[in-house]
Amino acid sequence: MSEQGHILVVDDELGILDSVKRTLEREGLRVTTTDSGEVALDLLRRDDPIDVILADIMMPKMNGVELLRAVRAISPSVDVVMMTAFGTVENAVECMRAGAYDFITKPLKRAMVIRAVQRALERGALIRENANLRQLAGEEARESF
Repeated sequence: MSEQGHILVVDDELGILDSVKRTLEREGLRVTTTDSGEVALDLLRRDDPIDVILADIMMPKMNGVELLRAVRAISPSVDVVMMTAFGTVENAVECMRAGAYDFITKPLKRAMVIRAVQRALERGALIRENANLRQLAGEEARESF
């Protein structure tokens, strides 16, 4: 992957966490994993920025949609890719309305995971670049007066 990034993977299935972590680390990404939505939110609040979150929808205590809504409130710039073994149109629509960047179904395919993360990282980079250019343009406009 061309964009370096920090990815947080949230799933209550430890095998999925391990598999996704290995897949993304092979792509040169830094990956943190947790099996809890609550822990994911604690990690998001730390000083170590997270670029993309991959979250399972069906988890105990806090499900993926609840996590997604909390992420949008805490850090709206972090893109969230939802994962589920129960890929219905209703699930996908609910996730997208709640602010998910993408939606992928299990069993996960390596290429689909990489593609979803890559696109989310590229989108984040474009948003940051756009913000930097706007700031530069504003500074130049102020200097010309």
